[in-house]
Amino acid sequence: MMKKILLTICCVFSILLSYAQGVEQSAESVWIAYQADPNKMYTFIDAITNSDSPKDFIPYVQRFVNENIKRGVDWDVLYDELKETILPKDPDVATYFGVSLAQNTESYSNMIKALDVLPKTHTFDNDFIEDAVIYPDGRIVIVINGDESKLKYGRHIYTLFEKNKEPNIISQFKTNHQVLLYQPEGNSMLGIFKYAGTKDDYSFTPKTAKENDKLELYVGIYLNKNGEKVGEKCIQYNSFAQAYNAEVKAGQIAEKNIKNAARNKHAQMEKVLVQKYGRKAFDAMEDFRPYIGMPEGIVREYKLVMKDVNFIAYGFVRVESGYKVYLPTRLFAMTASYINARFPRAIYTKNGKVAAIKW
Repeated sequence: MMKKILLTICCVFSILLSYAQGVEQSAESVWIAYQADPNKMYTFIDAITNSDSPKDFIPYVQRFVNENIKRGVDWDVLYDELKETILPKDPDVATYFGVSLAQNTESYSNMIKALDVLPKTHTFDNDFIEDAVIYPDGRIVIVINGDESKLKYGRHIYTLFEKNKEPNIISQFKTNHQVLLYQPEGNSMLGIFKYAGTKDDYSFTPKTAKENDKLELYVGIYLNKNGEKVGEKCIQYNSFAQAYNAEVKAGQIAEKNIKNAARNKHAQMEKVLVQKYGRKAFDAMEDFRPYIGMPEGIVREYKLVMKDVNFIAYGFVRVESGYKVYLPTRLFAMTASYINARFPRAIYTKNGKVAAIKW
C-alpha cells in the first residue's frame, strides 16, 4: 500500500515538473516557435510577461518588432503592448522594444512618443539594436531609415532644406542619413551631430558611440516633444536661410570683385593703347570696326577683357604677298559669335598700317 502511495506521489510530481518546464520555455525556443507561425504575435509577448528571465528576450526584440511592422501590424497596437504589458514587466526589455518601435515609423511624433514612455536611465548599449544607441542619462540615438516618401523631412540631410535653396556647404553631407537624438527633457534634434568642443568632428555614429558622448547639432533641426520643428542649425548658422543667404551674398561680392577687376584691367589697357595709338584706333577695335590706315600695333596688342579672363583679339599668322595677315583668335571668334557681333575675318597690314580688311 505504501509503495503505491509513493509511486503516485512521484508520478504527480513528475507531471507537475514537466508542466512547469513546458511553461518556462527558453527565449530561443519561443522565438523559433514564433517564426514558425508569425501570426501568433502574442505567444512571443506572453512568453516575455510570463518569463522569470525576460532579459533573455532582448536579442530577439528588434527582429520581432521589424517583422510585425512589415506584416502590417498596426504601430499603435505594438505601442500599447509596450506601454501596458512589456514596460511593467521589465524596463530593459521595454527599452529595446521602444527603440525598435521608434525605428519603425515615419512619424516623428511617434518616434518621440515611443521613446518618451521608456525609463529615463539606461545601461549604455550600442550593440543589440542596429543603428541605435542608448545612453545612461536617458538619451537615445536612432538612424532614420524610414520610407523616404512618407517621412516629412525625407531620409537624407539635403531633404531638410527647401528645394533649390540648399547651401553649398552641405554638399558633402547630401547622402548622409538623418539621425534622431532623443533627449528626455524634450529638446530632441534631427540631423548630423558633432562632438561638443570640436570645430567640425562630425564622425559620430551609433556604432562608434561612447558612454559619455557630448553631442551638438551640426546640420539639422530642433524638435519639440511632439516632433515638430522649432529651430534650425547649419554649421555656424542658426538657420538654413541664413546659410543660403550668406552664400548668395558671398557669391554676389565675389562676382562684383571679378567685374571690378575686369573693369580695372580694361581701363589700364585703354589708357596704354590710347596713349600709344590714339582714341580713334582704340574705339574702332572696341567696336570690332578696324579701318584702313589704322596703326598695326593696336591690332596686335588689343585684348578683349572679360570678367574672368582676357585674351588677344587678333594674332599674327603669316606673310602673304607682302602683307602681314592677322586672324581672329579662337576665343575672340567664339566670343564675338556668341554676342552675334560682326567682325573682320582677316586684317592685312603693310608698312605698319592696316592696308586691307576681309569681312
